[in-house]
Amino acid sequence: MPLFETPTKDQLIENPGKLINTLVFLTLNASSINAGSITEISLIAIHKNELLTNQHNCENSKMESMLRIVDKLTLFVDAKMSVDQHIASLTNLNESVVIQAKKAEFNSNVVQLVHGFLKRQEAPVCLVAHNGFRLAYQVLQMELQRTGHTLNVINNQDLLCADSLWTFKMIDNKAAVKKYGVSILDMVYYTQASLCTRYLTRNIPHSFTAEEANIQLMELVYYNKIPFLDNLCCKKFSLIKPASLGSMGFPIKMDSELSSKTETFVFFDLETTDLLKRKVTEICMIAVNREALESAEEIPRVYDKLSLIVDPIINISEGACRISGLTNHLISRSAKEAFNPDTTFTIMNFLQRQAPPICLLAHNGVEFDFPILRDHLTSFDIKFPFFNELYCSDTVIGMRSLWNAQNSTQYAADRKYVSFKLQSVYERYFPDGEAPKYHHAEGDVLALIKISMKFPGLLSWLDQEKKKFF
Repeated sequence: MPLFETPTKDQLIENPGKLINTLVFLTLNASSINAGSITEISLIAIHKNELLTNQHNCENSKMESMLRIVDKLTLFVDAKMSVDQHIASLTNLNESVVIQAKKAEFNSNVVQLVHGFLKRQEAPVCLVAHNGFRLAYQVLQMELQRTGHTLNVINNQDLLCADSLWTFKMIDNKAAVKKYGVSILDMVYYTQASLCTRYLTRNIPHSFTAEEANIQLMELVYYNKIPFLDNLCCKKFSLIKPASLGSMGFPIKMDSELSSKTETFVFFDLETTDLLKRKVTEICMIAVNREALESAEEIPRVYDKLSLIVDPIINISEGACRISGLTNHLISRSAKEAFNPDTTFTIMNFLQRQAPPICLLAHNGVEFDFPILRDHLTSFDIKFPFFNELYCSDTVIGMRSLWNAQNSTQYAADRKYVSFKLQSVYERYFPDGEAPKYHHAEGDVLALIKISMKFPGLLSWLDQEKKKFF
């Protein structure tokens, strides 16, 4: 019995590019090429209006700098088995990384989180994966079948799925695809790597994360958006048959002992309408294992990420628009939802899948991020069992406290003024490094993680001085 079902051309939808409203790019990493379990999943959602309105420029060095209104979800999943050596070399994942990350397996929480992410997008929603019909979608359906869940319907409409490999073949030879479909040989010629060389005139790196590969897939589509949408090979996700269970490898024993110290740091940042009404327009959370943070020199390989654009309903001030690049027009054009109960469930499901104890970290969190997030989460009277076990700590207070302690022997009048604004601290520690996208929630969070790893004693201080979030 084959591990994967051979896709059929007979199920393709006619002219789906005119039907769909949101493209959700999907890239999976698995433990084995033989239908192993998922180890990593990346989802990047972009509204069709955002894709079509932006003008592309192949000279632009950063794909993401051209697309401001995108939602992201990146999850690492414990496959409960060893990772094939070939897959490990391609993805930089190995047994020690898996054990250190202490992430949960693919379970109901993952399904709820993915469903909540997809539900925030305007339907009809279409997944886009490279070689998705033959591999990614079948593996995802296999995992869903294991948990007894489906993702067949989103916002009362069928979830659709497209294969970029089929679509690029369709662009080249529509008649052949309509008559014969896509062959095994086409899989060799239309690899994502070969398409990058062909369309983007560059090669992909030897190893990559699921999110890096997914951004690259989005870039391929972006630079070919009109022909891609006109030739989109798409079908209902419900028609995808799950892959058969292949070789399961060797189980990995995980340490289940709960530490009294913080196990997971969740760095987060908010963008808002202004400093007074403070309605959220963007939120990004990145969850990283403490041990991985303390032992690595760079941002650890394994982390979970949730990034959402939120419709604030009220007007965004001119100052906030100028700083963050977010406007009411851009957000409404992409039909982003307001901060609603579904948003709360998505955030809480994201936090609930992390290894406890969990500590939220934000720069100037006490004055800004913590009360705003707390107000938004509690406005719908939704309770989660772990609410009382969620902690928070402010990085700017920690930096000031540690700096003051190190300079306590100096008279106050002799001390030089030191700024602890995120940008100032980042430039002190990384004067020659590439500047992050300040006042983009994801850019600020990544900058804060790098600073926290570099600032002596900061992570220990944040853990020792943490307070209950609720």
